[in-house]
Amino acid sequence: MPSQPRLVLASASPRRRRLLRNLGLTFLARTSRVAETLVPGEGARARAVRLARDKARDVASRLRQPAWVLGADTLVMAGAKVLEKPVDRGDALRMLDRLSGRRHTVVTGICLTPAHLPGRRERSACRTTRVTFAPLSRDQKNWLLAGDEYKDKAGAYAVQGRAAAFILSLTGSPSNVIGLPLDLVHELLGEAGYAGMIISFEPIAASFAELARSCQRDGRWHCHNFALGSHEETRTMQVHLESVLASLLPVSDYGRQRFGDVFEEVAKE
Repeated sequence: MPSQPRLVLASASPRRRRLLRNLGLTFLARTSRVAETLVPGEGARARAVRLARDKARDVASRLRQPAWVLGADTLVMAGAKVLEKPVDRGDALRMLDRLSGRRHTVVTGICLTPAHLPGRRERSACRTTRVTFAPLSRDQKNWLLAGDEYKDKAGAYAVQGRAAAFILSLTGSPSNVIGLPLDLVHELLGEAGYAGMIISFEPIAASFAELARSCQRDGRWHCHNFALGSHEETRTMQVHLESVLASLLPVSDYGRQRFGDVFEEVAKE
């Protein structure tokens, strides 16, 4: 009986590796050699998908065994401006100036590319999440930039880090802001028939439902939407973002075992 193709993550990001690992997926990680170039007139979603595809194809071209290669690219958009990873502290401060008191968009493109799998087709998709920052004072911006947290982060912040104290709302996929929309990963792996995929999001959905019931009893918490995956309905819950980041998935034994440390140790790439 032929062995099943491996899953390979085309990324050096420890955050993306942790997200996949916490889904119970077994995979290899390989770094792509793709330069993240700009194409004049290209939209954010098109750019994110193109770069994700280029990364996946680059790694796939260097493999010798059958595999599914997963590439991803995350962009932070402040209006029409793409906020790259800051080159220094001054650049990071200018990014926080743009984000302060405003809503911005995080876009992640993903691509699942077959390597040495004749007859299998490539799949790609994109997810968008909207994040709103509170107005930031100069002292608050300096506090956000006091350590190394802002470095190597698109938009100069980490949603699970200090910035969580100033985020008023997050609409969409939290894992998308970190750098890998898990609902799309689940969907594409399922479409590809990957044998090692997570079977069901039902335990996760149950955790969200449990959190939702608790949240409904506290009128201070804000409205927030979570998409639980392509086969789950979007649930509306009354939540405060700090509570989401602290206890989003550890509300059940399953969440504690699988996802308890995700928002403490990972960061958006």
